[in-house]
Amino acid sequence: MIAQGVDGIDVIIDGHSHSQENEIVNDTLIVQTGSNGEAVGQLELTFDEEGVKAQETLKTAADLVDVEPLATVENEIASINASQ
Repeated sequence: MIAQGVDGIDVIIDGHSHSQENEIVNDTLIVQTGSNGEAVGQLELTFDEEGVKAQETLKTAADLVDVEPLATVENEIASINASQ
């Protein structure tokens, strides 16, 4: 694993392993939201004199059941689907 062998990496955003990851390895935060829309993630990075601070949040579909969809997003999705 890259995080174990290389110092100085603050965050790895994994997008191919299809697993849910939220762990710290060798002072490196590793995040991945899984596959097939099973979760969504938010990563907030803060840069200051002390370095980089990372705060992550992982939400599953069950966590998002009460989220109201935005009409603009729904319209864009409908437009994309209609053009296919």
